[in-house]
Amino acid sequence: MSPVQSLSELPLEAVRLTTDTRLYPWDEPVGGLPVLDHTLQAAQDAALVEVGARLVDKPSSGARLVVFTDRQWFTAGALRRMLQLPPGRMRVTDELFWRTNGAQQIVPAPGVMEIGWGVVSAEWSGSREALDAQAPVSVELDLEDHGLHAGHPRLQHAHRPLRVGAASVHLVQHWTHLMRINQLAIQAEAYAARDRFQEASLLQKVVHGVRTVWRAGGWSEPKLAAVLVTVGAGCTIHPTAVVEASRIGAGVTIGPGAVVQGSVLQDGVMVDAHATVVSSVMGSGSRIGPYGHLRHSTLFPGARVSAGPGYQMCVFGRDCFLAWGVAALDLSFGQSIRTETAPGVTEDSTHHFLGCAVGHEAVIGQGVRLAPGAVVPSGATLVATTDGLYRRWGDHPVDAQPVRPTRQGVTGIGASGEAARDPLHVGGSRRDDALFGDDTRDESSRCDIEGEISSR
Repeated sequence: MSPVQSLSELPLEAVRLTTDTRLYPWDEPVGGLPVLDHTLQAAQDAALVEVGARLVDKPSSGARLVVFTDRQWFTAGALRRMLQLPPGRMRVTDELFWRTNGAQQIVPAPGVMEIGWGVVSAEWSGSREALDAQAPVSVELDLEDHGLHAGHPRLQHAHRPLRVGAASVHLVQHWTHLMRINQLAIQAEAYAARDRFQEASLLQKVVHGVRTVWRAGGWSEPKLAAVLVTVGAGCTIHPTAVVEASRIGAGVTIGPGAVVQGSVLQDGVMVDAHATVVSSVMGSGSRIGPYGHLRHSTLFPGARVSAGPGYQMCVFGRDCFLAWGVAALDLSFGQSIRTETAPGVTEDSTHHFLGCAVGHEAVIGQGVRLAPGAVVPSGATLVATTDGLYRRWGDHPVDAQPVRPTRQGVTGIGASGEAARDPLHVGGSRRDDALFGDDTRDESSRCDIEGEISSR
């Protein structure tokens, strides 16, 4: 019997170390951030329960002890693999995983996580100092590439397949990490289900397969994908909607022609007609409007996202609102995308494919274009310039050459059709794509963006 096997008979306990981590732009404790249909802290607790670990404040003498920080996401599969190795601090050996996920994880060495284990002693008592002093032990997570496809040759610079599996870990120190761990968590659940099936007996596999095919009504892939769905009480799902391999909470509404694939929808979510939700997490009471499109994105509870060109790799804060036609750009053909870690502080994401982050209760008006990696602070109102907004025709001849509309209409436009450009806000500041502002100042300065003030 190996030393690790002999230790496996000892009680298993766990200590969670609290940090002061708060992610910009939401400014709330990291443990309360959404992961699938629970929080990061709840995800940690569930993984501990699955491996038989008991969370304690004071560890017992002689017990095996797992120590981790409140910003360390991990699955039960990752815990099991770590506990099969000698005591130490987990180090992920998968170089491709670190290439995709490691850029904004602040660690002492590549792949070294804020989680480890040992037997309770004076040196290993559950303190942060003990965790930092623990020697790294390489853990093979047995990950696979997800998302490999024959893409456009000009997009190869942006393509990085997600390394996924039932055993997965990730630190949460930046808004991009919240988006990433939700993607990893969705895939980890699918791989864990696959592993359970592979480990079952032949009889169990046959029984499960027969039941699945009977429920699906056939062997076709769409039918089998449709049966891999759990639906809560009181849901309304239109007969023309396509829902596959997803977890649907209670009281969810999915409209006609909508598509939901590989996603988690919490209680009270609304997916309007012809909207598409793929590999995304929608918090309780959130909504995607008609013809809206979410992919690889996370919505806090109450977020409302209207249709736009499509939202990929984004995180939308609690009770935020995006009006129809907001564009969140997500692809850079030049330098890698920079994004904020704090107000006015930016760093290189090392990625060329990245969406945006929107704070709690932020409002973004129609026509705003968000650059890749953009961060909108909580409570902000972001509106587009009104240059070129047509309000009235005036006395310009209708059979003259084309004109360019302005806020003042087309009266007095010269033969060239050139329109004077003036700023949206008092003071003359201008931004090319979008402007911060508040509704009161817009209307008091007669720069109304909602069209409530009639043009005179």
